[in-house]
Amino acid sequence: MGHAADAISDDVTATSNLLLANGAASATFHDTSIAHGFSWAAAVDADIAHNYAVTGGLSNFQSISAAGSTDLHTSAGTDVLSQMASQNPGNELYLYFTAAANTAYTFSGNLGWNGYAIDPGNQTQLSLQHFDGIVWGNVYSTTAQPNGTGAFNTGGTLAAGDYRLYSTLQDRAFGTETKNLSFNYTFSTVPEPASLVALAAGAMTLIRRRRRLA
Repeated sequence: MGHAADAISDDVTATSNLLLANGAASATFHDTSIAHGFSWAAAVDADIAHNYAVTGGLSNFQSISAAGSTDLHTSAGTDVLSQMASQNPGNELYLYFTAAANTAYTFSGNLGWNGYAIDPGNQTQLSLQHFDGIVWGNVYSTTAQPNGTGAFNTGGTLAAGDYRLYSTLQDRAFGTETKNLSFNYTFSTVPEPASLVALAAGAMTLIRRRRRLA
């Protein structure tokens, strides 16, 4: 807590549902605060971004490549709490598609956590999910990756149906810390003759950031 319970707090949320063959979203935030009348100061920085590219067109794509990162930095003087959070939902990217027939695929990429010990409040996750008409279930998820980091490479055959590629980065920093989460992946299809894989709709939910200086 700052002297006499001085506090500064912000909440920011941004969402986009625009789907393009190539898309990106990013944001930066910086603030240094010095309490009036008391000798304390704190600073927070955030750089949050993701991007994707579709090869082969939206109506019959061959591959989707995507990447994202969340970088947070906090600093605080004596008797000050400085916090920056990108959580609930954090930095998320959803890409929805429909397979009209059995479709072979590969799904590979990498997850990174850098600059700190594992924090249960942080999360990196990539998932290929199928919609059964009621709920989305995982065809493959990186939740089994040790500590949520490292490379993965999987593949198989998708039955006809609705699918999505889901990625999330959720991060937080306290006091004086620098933290980074990142992901990248490539999803490729090898359709059977006369099949169609259509990227039907996309949603980029970019940021929920919260900083608290108290």
